[in-house]
Amino acid sequence: STLDVACIHSLANRAIAEEGAVSGLSTAEDVMVLTASTEVHVRRVVQEALKFARHSKRQRLKPVDVDKALSKEHDLIALP
Repeated sequence: STLDVACIHSLANRAIAEEGAVSGLSTAEDVMVLTASTEVHVRRVVQEALKFARHSKRQRLKPVDVDKALSKEHDLIALP
C-alpha cells in the first residue's frame, strides 16, 4: 500500500489552515515550517494505521486503524 502524496498534502494543508485561523500565523516561513511538520506527522500516522489494517488482513483503512495509530503516536510522544 502506497501513500497518496496528494491526500497527505491535502490533509496537512487543512490542518494548517485550521491552525492558522486559531494562532494567527503571519509569515510564509511560519506556514512552510508548519506544513513540513504536519505532513511528516500525518504520513507517520497513516503508515502506522496501514500496518494495523495489514495485520488485520484488510486492504482498506478503518477508523479503528487510525485511532490505534494515533494512540500509539501519543504514547511515543508521552515517553520521558
